Amino acid sequence: MNGGFVPVSYDLIGKTAVVTGGAKSIGKAIVERLVASGASVHVWDRDQIELKGVVSTKVDITSRDQVTHAINMIVDRGLRIDVLVNNAGYLGTLHPFDQHEPADWRSIIETNLIGTMQVTQLVLPHMRKWGVGRIVNMGSLAGKEGLANLAAYSASSAGIVVFTKALGREVANTNIRVNCVAPGPIDTDMIRNLGVAAVETMIADSPMNRLGRVEEVAHMVAWLCSDASNFNTGAVFDMSGGRARLLSADCLGAFRWPGVTVDQILPPLNGDLCDPLMATLRYEVRREPDGTWTVFDVFTGQPAIIVGHPSVDLPDMEYAEELAAILNANNLKHRLYHGRSPEGSPDRGGMTS
Repeated sequence: MNGGFVPVSYDLIGKTAVVTGGAKSIGKAIVERLVASGASVHVWDRDQIELKGVVSTKVDITSRDQVTHAINMIVDRGLRIDVLVNNAGYLGTLHPFDQHEPADWRSIIETNLIGTMQVTQLVLPHMRKWGVGRIVNMGSLAGKEGLANLAAYSASSAGIVVFTKALGREVANTNIRVNCVAPGPIDTDMIRNLGVAAVETMIADSPMNRLGRVEEVAHMVAWLCSDASNFNTGAVFDMSGGRARLLSADCLGAFRWPGVTVDQILPPLNGDLCDPLMATLRYEVRREPDGTWTVFDVFTGQPAIIVGHPSVDLPDMEYAEELAAILNANNLKHRLYHGRSPEGSPDRGGMTS
């Protein structure tokens, strides 16, 4: 395979889209893809963009008045906003958090998270009135994993991820869909400006041994804006080239004691195994009568992960605590059980996380 694109089209003819931060980089690629799909696109950015089929308006998304004015410019023309892509964002520079200037990290939070929420809050009532809408929030893999020396950016991205999940549930009973795209390192000036060493590390960490391309992100966004993704809402789509980390044999095998084996790992549905929101209700950790431990998926009634009992003789609670520590380190909230009652229901093993 040459790594090129298979020709794909998305029918957005007659749709009006707003893309924040659409003047360059990933945002510009999204704008170009939406225009190619037939949408009329309005770009809200501090910089102007000249592109056929695009109305460019200078908007600072941290200003509620400017966002309100930009919305009215569209609505007063008898148009509706069918698509909102919240792409405006600010990475900042690499800093240990205790050395990061407060004004700068506050600006990151204000732009990335609060700006996204503010634009959405002002557009959403119109979408409710029109009875339809697609909202795509641009997050980051940093918001799911956290990146050292980018604590504020990671925190803002994590907020966008959870905001998407919450709002997606709020409007799930309407024809408004809210989803998030979480890119890993994409070949943009913002990433390149982190320096050669940082970029080389990102490429080395990628199972595909490269940075992502802005066009790849744009295709994912366009699909989420189309009717083809009508059953998706409150979801987070990784664009990481395989970097996204799920619970693995490596992390489960990192016990202090010898003889621990990972007997089986079954793929979790929708990547929810390490989703701290879904896992709270979805997974239970149980000690089975045969001495193994199972991460049990209560939604499907099937085991998600089976871990062998250590060959050394350990008190049950010590082993349980060690397993809990490994699961906690991988963002899997859980309940621990030490077997089952005669009726078949699990007996609580005295520890809850």
